[in-house]
Amino acid sequence: MLLFGRNVQTHINGAYSLFSVYPGVDRSEPHAERSELAGTLIDQARRLVELLISNPMSHSTRPIGAAPNAVKYPPQALHEATINALAHRDYEIVEPARITVFSDRVEVLSPVLCRLVFPSRTSGRDAHQQSGGIKPCLVPNRLQLAQAEGQGIPTILRSMREEGCPPPQFQVNEVRVVCILPAHPRHALAREHRALEEAISLGEFERAQKAVLGLLAQDR
Repeated sequence: MLLFGRNVQTHINGAYSLFSVYPGVDRSEPHAERSELAGTLIDQARRLVELLISNPMSHSTRPIGAAPNAVKYPPQALHEATINALAHRDYEIVEPARITVFSDRVEVLSPVLCRLVFPSRTSGRDAHQQSGGIKPCLVPNRLQLAQAEGQGIPTILRSMREEGCPPPQFQVNEVRVVCILPAHPRHALAREHRALEEAISLGEFERAQKAVLGLLAQDR
């Protein structure tokens, strides 16, 4: 049903995804974009990856001075984090997977019950029985949507490191797993440059002065 069924959400209420974009660093921004994605797991995975890769806030930063352009987020990391969230979540939970783009990071949230996050709490046949029957985790690999089984997180770590991005962060509790992909450090500098230009163009010289002092402090 999850992979090839019709009207999936009629039968599995939580089997959908939310894709949101906030122009700032938190959810207080009033001009957020939000898309609710339904359909099969395969449809959602492909659409989410397309949205992430094509969204302007996920693009490379502009060059600064003579420095070359820098990838804001490695496409491979975005791809693997998204596929992991869909493939390893618990679809018995009536909550969507959430992929949220902020100005300085991408957060990928996957709803997971404690029995899946903390398998040490169960063992043997009981663990197998409690893990539920909705387990699509092996299929994305076979459909060439993801890396080989067990390689998703190592791929995320490696691609972030190779592009010079800060390492990803993982927040895990008994009801969810959140993978946080920080933007390339050069993005933060480019954002501060734009804020300085904006302050000068608006005649807000006090704010511009503070921005210049902040940039000079970083150079030290």
